[in-house]
Amino acid sequence: MSIRLANGTLASSMKAGNTTIKRVYRGGTNVWGDWSPSSVTTNLWLDAADASTITHSSNAVSQWNDKSGNGNHATQSTANMQPTYSSTAMAGGKPGLDFDVDYMSFSEIDGTDKTVFFVFELDAAVQNFLMSHHVNNIQVKIDDNNKAEYANNPLWYPNGFEFSTAISLNNITIVGFVFDTTLTYSVNGTAENDSTTTRDNSITNTKFNQIGRLKSFSPVLDGKIGEIVVMDSVSSTDREKMEGYLAHKWGVESILPSGHPYKTLWPTT
Repeated sequence: MSIRLANGTLASSMKAGNTTIKRVYRGGTNVWGDWSPSSVTTNLWLDAADASTITHSSNAVSQWNDKSGNGNHATQSTANMQPTYSSTAMAGGKPGLDFDVDYMSFSEIDGTDKTVFFVFELDAAVQNFLMSHHVNNIQVKIDDNNKAEYANNPLWYPNGFEFSTAISLNNITIVGFVFDTTLTYSVNGTAENDSTTTRDNSITNTKFNQIGRLKSFSPVLDGKIGEIVVMDSVSSTDREKMEGYLAHKWGVESILPSGHPYKTLWPTT
């Protein structure tokens, strides 16, 4: 059934006789759907758009609560290492946590058969480390060519590669790392896969537990983070829905390629 709201927006439910809103249309365009990271199994979900999840003192963040239900809250007790929260940190006045020499820690999460997504904005063209481990050399980053890259030692994916297109500074970017049998990167809804490299399942150095720096030293992340989602899925369908969800939520659906299934439609369950 459909309900016409007071502002002229049309809300449509796919279940006759059920008032649950599944899609919202404005001017004939689907502007909201009911799909979110809650629609899939997640291991970590940090969302700067939800200010209630952020504990700060004068905007210095000591805890960023995990919305996945697993209690994997990101924390930082050392004052001079705490990122700064702002409700207008990123392009378009979007909220985020600003990292420069800062980092946050969370409980270890194994990346095997998971997809890790970041919504972020870079401030400088340096090696920017999004997620790593405080002891082991495993890292997802934007390298000094401004390209998405995964690396670790010993090598989990022996023929590691970087994404073909550089990321621009001072713009909201959506990047995903898909740790399937082969490695896939997703940058602003465009996926690239290294089908020539098969994951070495004998490698145990596959866990992440910190945001914003490599191991226990520099280099770090010089930029802002709006959202991080670790999804317990390597499905291309789930990946595309996450791309669509994040792009529409953060107001950057224009960065999705023209053939993307959620370029104009917010994903629904």
